[in-house]
Amino acid sequence: MSTMIEITRRKPGFKLPEQHAGLRLSSHAPLTALGSTRQPCPRCNHSRLYFCPECFFPFCPTPKVILPVNVEVMVHPHEKLPKSTGAHAAILGGNISMSRVEDHPVYDPETTMVLYPGEGALTARELLEIGQLPQRVVVIDSSWNKSNGVLIREPVGKLRRIKLETSVSAFWRFKTTRCDDEVLNKGCSTIEAIFFLCREIHMAGGEKECHCFDNLLWYFDFFHKKVLENHT
Repeated sequence: MSTMIEITRRKPGFKLPEQHAGLRLSSHAPLTALGSTRQPCPRCNHSRLYFCPECFFPFCPTPKVILPVNVEVMVHPHEKLPKSTGAHAAILGGNISMSRVEDHPVYDPETTMVLYPGEGALTARELLEIGQLPQRVVVIDSSWNKSNGVLIREPVGKLRRIKLETSVSAFWRFKTTRCDDEVLNKGCSTIEAIFFLCREIHMAGGEKECHCFDNLLWYFDFFHKKVLENHT
């Protein structure tokens, strides 16, 4: 059944995109068992639902995914973590770290790249062909319109770029009309970007299919279903 339903009055005509097909996910039973009652985070005591996006503390057992590359999610100073999917990555990814620009992180430009399209950016497949796959990838966690504010600052701005081949989003939050056509059609959430990146790195060597990283979308899929339920 199609999930193309209108979900907001702020942007008439915007419809919930279809969820990514063929995902092999762990059961959502632990999340369902939590119900819809908020509870205090045992670390910060703020009232949360399902997990704490500030402490990256899950309220139930979760799957854990080991990525083919270390990932650092660089959060924009004005990004609100409760609305970001970057927190999903911090909880579910075994080798994912979170930072902010003001933390002044230090990167080795020989082994670290930033995930961002544009001039000079190469795909995982192209990087494998020249033997330059990175050991670490920085993923900017912000709206598209704010992302350049992170990209132009050191040390991120001096990193080489890796880009995605595929980035069709199933995100329920619409993009503004200030984005160009490429972003409107191909832009995706932070957790989706990490998922696509891992899958493309894994498949760059010739794999025909990959489900190793599907559980990165464990929370994403659960919330996608919630949005669908609330609008049908």
